[in-house]
Amino acid sequence: MKTKTEFRARPGNQFGKGAHKKAEIYGRELQRIAQSCGGQVTPDDIVKNAECAESPLHDFIYQHDDKIAAYNYRLQLARHLVMHIELVEIFRNEIVSHCRIMHNVTTERGRAYVPVTEIRMRGDYQDELAERCKEDFLIWADQYDEIIDLFKIRTKIEQFKTELSTAVKDFTRKRKI
Repeated sequence: MKTKTEFRARPGNQFGKGAHKKAEIYGRELQRIAQSCGGQVTPDDIVKNAECAESPLHDFIYQHDDKIAAYNYRLQLARHLVMHIELVEIFRNEIVSHCRIMHNVTTERGRAYVPVTEIRMRGDYQDELAERCKEDFLIWADQYDEIIDLFKIRTKIEQFKTELSTAVKDFTRKRKI
C-alpha cells in the first residue's frame, strides 16, 4: 500500500481563511518548483516563480497593495531586529550571561515584546516562557524524530523531555509559593 502525502498549514501560518487547503496547494507548488530547480529551491526561486499571475503562490507572495506589502515587510524587519539583539551581562571583563533582549509574551495589549529585565520581575511572563520552552522542545523532538532514531539518541531525548517537564512544573510551583 502506497503512503499518502498531504500538506498541512503549521501553527502560526499567515495563509488566512482556508489555510489547510492553501497549504496543500502551496506545498505541491513548492515541490514542483524544487523539482524544476534540480531538487532544491531558494526564496529567490519561489519569488520569481510567483511573479506569474497564474502561479498558485502569486496572491500570497505578491499582495495586491504595495503599501500593505511594504508594511508587512517592515513588521518582519522589526521582528528580526528584536530577535537578533542580545543583552550581555559582564562582570570583571567576563561575560556572565547573555540572552535575547526581549521575548514575545501575552500582555494587557495582547502579544507584545517585553524586555527581559521586565520578564525577570514578572512571574506570569516567566511561567509563559517556561511553558513555551517545553512546547518548543517537544516540537523540535517531533520535527527531528527520524534523525533522533538515526543517531540512536531516543532514550536521552525521552529522559530530557521528562526532566524538562518536571523542571517547568517545579519552577511554576515554586514561583507560586
